[in-house]
Amino acid sequence: MTVKIKVWRIQAIAYFLLLLPASFFIMGWIRPWIAIPATALLLAAWVLILLHARKTQTAVYEIKVRTIVLISVVLLLWCYMAGLGGFFYQSNDHHYRNAIFRDLVSFRWPVVYEQTGNSLVYYIGFWLVPASIGKLANLFFSFDTSWFVANIALLLWSFLNLFFVFLLILIYTKADSHKKVVLALMVFLFFSGMDIIGVLSSLRFDVTALPDHLEWWAGIYQYSSNTTQLFWVYNQSIPVWLATALFVNEKSVRNFVFLCLVLLISSSFPAVGLMILLFGMGVYKLILSIRSKQLSDFLKEAFSIQNIVAAVVLLPIFYLYYKTNRAVDGNSFQFNLYVDAFGWGVALIRYIFFCLLEFGLLSTVLHKENRTNVLYWISVVSLCCVGAFSLGATTDFAMRASIPALLVLMMLTIRTLSDSIQRKEFDGKRYFCIRKIGLEIAIILMIGAATPIVECSRAINAVSVHQQLNLVADDVKTLSDRTAETDPNFLAAHYQDLDFYKYLQKHS
Repeated sequence: MTVKIKVWRIQAIAYFLLLLPASFFIMGWIRPWIAIPATALLLAAWVLILLHARKTQTAVYEIKVRTIVLISVVLLLWCYMAGLGGFFYQSNDHHYRNAIFRDLVSFRWPVVYEQTGNSLVYYIGFWLVPASIGKLANLFFSFDTSWFVANIALLLWSFLNLFFVFLLILIYTKADSHKKVVLALMVFLFFSGMDIIGVLSSLRFDVTALPDHLEWWAGIYQYSSNTTQLFWVYNQSIPVWLATALFVNEKSVRNFVFLCLVLLISSSFPAVGLMILLFGMGVYKLILSIRSKQLSDFLKEAFSIQNIVAAVVLLPIFYLYYKTNRAVDGNSFQFNLYVDAFGWGVALIRYIFFCLLEFGLLSTVLHKENRTNVLYWISVVSLCCVGAFSLGATTDFAMRASIPALLVLMMLTIRTLSDSIQRKEFDGKRYFCIRKIGLEIAIILMIGAATPIVECSRAINAVSVHQQLNLVADDVKTLSDRTAETDPNFLAAHYQDLDFYKYLQKHS
């Protein structure tokens, strides 16, 4: 049995999933006389996106019911193994993520800690929808029960977003058969740089000394595999995957600003990476419009109502909100190849080797089939550059700003690999043949798959050793007893003295 889904409906739902966290934040954090009209304007902008998509997008995606069931089971299992909801092993980063999520469920919005004079300032968007379900449950049940409900909601919310991410990936890659969908699903789950080679080279190929987390082999640089992102930073990766998958399916710049700005409350650093792709594609379309003498049409699209609404409503709110975070405010954005530590020669060699293993060899193989694809070039240039920049003392910017370009590279990989597999007949029998480029891609992907396999193996091994499924990383519990001096990534001190509180924040 085959289901026919209109593409514009998939896009409309995906945009709505991105808009919900921003709307929840505005209604929960901002003074009502600002929040209500702001939210109404954002919803009106979404309606315009929906109506335009319905008018211009006539494509229909056909998919078998058994394929939908397969996708759902695999993605839900992936979320479960990542520890989302606390029903399986959780990576160390969940200690703080669980604390933030719990505070969003238990504290009144906006979350402020009166006893310490701090307020919660973080990219909290992805948690707001499931946290609101937990808060609703808290009206009728004990907190333990409502916390359980919130975690189930988080697992299902993550799955729902991932499902639409993958549908959009299938549409872009033209996966129009069950076999192509399965291929795309395998690549999505196991896509990674060839970290195992970097690890072995740094260990002088001593296999017995392999660590349980491969991606820090370069020491100071890291581009994360899809599975690593889901296991460690799901709250940032899932929203930007959805936004990037929407972006590659867009035909114009009509929704570019809206798409990027609604993402800021969930994925701030990844939004910068997406902004690079949006800007590059926008410049390309601008040049084309000038050459074809259609500049006025381009400007009408660029200054669409939805783009203007997003800029007017979201920019000042998120700017003042994040400005209160000391981890960002006051830390310089800088080009950093760690020349002071290694010298120019060694630093350049290390970075080039890092780029080659993480995306360079794969990009080279993809070049022949994608050399006329502007998105391919923008993504490769982006990946070449973002790893060499840092914000403050950590490498978080490079790790997260690289996510959109890596996802684009993955989608191009799926499409190129799928096109390289052909069915031929010989002596009355049918055979599947793979072209040379497909074989090269397959080898690179299989080497890279070591990274997600190690991530999953670590989780399974921990469960086996402790004889317990729900190995929850939840030692922090709450941020209410911490200060901005000790945890500047999450808290703003003296919040009542800050501009966000003075002009926008709802007062308890």
